[in-house]
Amino acid sequence: MNATVVIPVRNMATVLGAQLDALYHQTATTPWEVVVVDNASSDDTLAVAQGWAQRFSRLRVIEAAERPSAGHARNVGASSVGGRSIGGPAVATDALLFCDADDIVGPGWVAAMVEALHEHELVTGPFECYRLNPPHIARLMPAFTTGSPPTAYQYLQYATTANMGVRRGLFDALGGFRARYFTGNDLDFTWRAQLAGATLYFEPRAVVHRRLPQRLGLVARRQASYSSEAPLLYQDYGRYGMPASPPLRAVRYWLALTLRSPALLLPSRRGPWCRDVGHQLGRLVGSARHRCLYL
Repeated sequence: MNATVVIPVRNMATVLGAQLDALYHQTATTPWEVVVVDNASSDDTLAVAQGWAQRFSRLRVIEAAERPSAGHARNVGASSVGGRSIGGPAVATDALLFCDADDIVGPGWVAAMVEALHEHELVTGPFECYRLNPPHIARLMPAFTTGSPPTAYQYLQYATTANMGVRRGLFDALGGFRARYFTGNDLDFTWRAQLAGATLYFEPRAVVHRRLPQRLGLVARRQASYSSEAPLLYQDYGRYGMPASPPLRAVRYWLALTLRSPALLLPSRRGPWCRDVGHQLGRLVGSARHRCLYL
């Protein structure tokens, strides 16, 4: 089974090298390559990637600047069509592996993903958050180490594109990542896959060291960005059984956050409060943006 690792990048010059170094030291015996897709970076990201391509024979660099979207960049990388390649020619691929430029895949990640994809169409794995983040930040991120993928919005399990493997046939059958989603394209993709009959498998050996926002304000902003597409998900999946989120739930949640606000005086409590406020604000903004009430 041939595999392609796809990494979308935009202004990741300071962190991309660590991820490429981790991939450079992978020991998988299956034929595989790495495709870095530059999505209109304005810093030195492209130069960093090109520099690595000079000594990393498995690495190709593709430019996909026409649309500022990580989902679009992943689609271009998966097909290696529609962008300008810097490096070797594309190779036939049976398995697509997705990770992010600012994380670090663990030793054996490629081999574990490919081995799992021999038996399963769609695969994810655990995140480890303490290597790249201070403890008070790491605690804010679910580690995905329970032995099964997490569930979103009380509906279906999901994988994130920071740690995902999918067979090429399934990816093509689903049409890749949909342009209507920005931050929620991985939930949308894995939900469509499951509704089409695929099973999402959790491979415990496919570990990714996750890099999180280092300031609480950025934590809140990221959570808001993620949850702002919950109303869009409900538009698409409410008819298939995704539960509604009525206004009364939001009132109760905001009341609980208000009652918890004195916890801001305690450094250990600020992170969860900021994370949860960001999540609720994102739902509010998304409900207005997508004209679909999901609070």
